Amino acid sequence: MIDSPPSIRRRRPRRSLKAGTLALALLLLFEFAVARTNWAYKLTPGIFVESIYALEDNVIEPSPVPTLALFGSSRLQEAVAPRLIEQELGLEEGEALNLAFPFGDVVGSRLLYERSRRKLSQLEVAVIGVEMWDLFGERGLDPLQEYFLPMQERLEHTGKDRVSLLVSSFWKTYAMRGMAGYIFGGLLRGGPEQGPLAADGRLQYYAGEGRDGPEIIDAALQFDDRFAELERQGDLSGRGDQAELQRFIDMLTADGVTVVIVHLPMRRDFITEVETRLPTITAETQRVLADLAGPARVEMETSLEALGIPDTSYRDFGHPAEAGVNPMTRYIASLVMEVRGR
Repeated sequence: MIDSPPSIRRRRPRRSLKAGTLALALLLLFEFAVARTNWAYKLTPGIFVESIYALEDNVIEPSPVPTLALFGSSRLQEAVAPRLIEQELGLEEGEALNLAFPFGDVVGSRLLYERSRRKLSQLEVAVIGVEMWDLFGERGLDPLQEYFLPMQERLEHTGKDRVSLLVSSFWKTYAMRGMAGYIFGGLLRGGPEQGPLAADGRLQYYAGEGRDGPEIIDAALQFDDRFAELERQGDLSGRGDQAELQRFIDMLTADGVTVVIVHLPMRRDFITEVETRLPTITAETQRVLADLAGPARVEMETSLEALGIPDTSYRDFGHPAEAGVNPMTRYIASLVMEVRGR
């Protein structure tokens, strides 16, 4: 075996050092030019980290002192038009804020509230939409929590995700790893899927949805897509964000905000599927909401029939199509009117 000349052996460490330096430089460039800025997140469909930025930039910051805000998932985001609910309640334009967002949960809603607490603490009423999968589903981190969660909460976390939370506190490239597919998809499309703020005050996340939904849905298939994990998990102890929901309620009430909790109705044919396959969780949801401390009103039982809404006003199991926005907005307005009149 012939040894390499000394000059070649000396050059190899230098090349490795240069390669390592270049890799580190590129990583730092990505960290500070992409991961810690907003532009890349705007390429997503408005989810997770970009949900917070979009709501802050387009809804919270331009608004006057708000009177009403809605927090929750895409079901509430799609259901309530701020300009219409302002008319129903006699508010000025911009006083009602729909701050719900796709994949929104109580932790994300609280983080959004805390980031703009100086302004949002002046609310009269906050409506919080809750979902069974948040109350009883297996708790896990999403990019929004990894990106925005305060250090104190990261240090208090004792679960299997504690290391991820600590790493993502200073390394935002790591925190955004779960969004990489959405961001690169946005690059390939040439832009985000969602549009600007709609005339009715809702952020637009889904383009091209029709006014009416289908006559029938495959309830079993949609159940499997959204609720199957709840059906499999069995034991309900230690599950979900019930403690986080109470924490958010306590924060709002400490700020003098009246709280309304609402579980939006679902399609009739889907309710049968849920009650048949999740009888325990259906009953436990009612119990958990009834036991909450602080809300002025908890609404769980209202049906579509009572609201005069046909199933075709829903585009799937529980997201309103455009035809369902006006009646659902008026329903929420009626709950707010009741607690404001106390």
